[in-house]
Amino acid sequence: MRSPGSNRQSMPAGQAQKPDREP
Repeated sequence: MRSPGSNRQSMPAGQAQKPDREP
């Protein structure tokens, strides 16, 4: 599943581990 940070929207698995605060 997506990480809590990426839960804001449906992201690819590659960015699922990235925090919600993306550059």
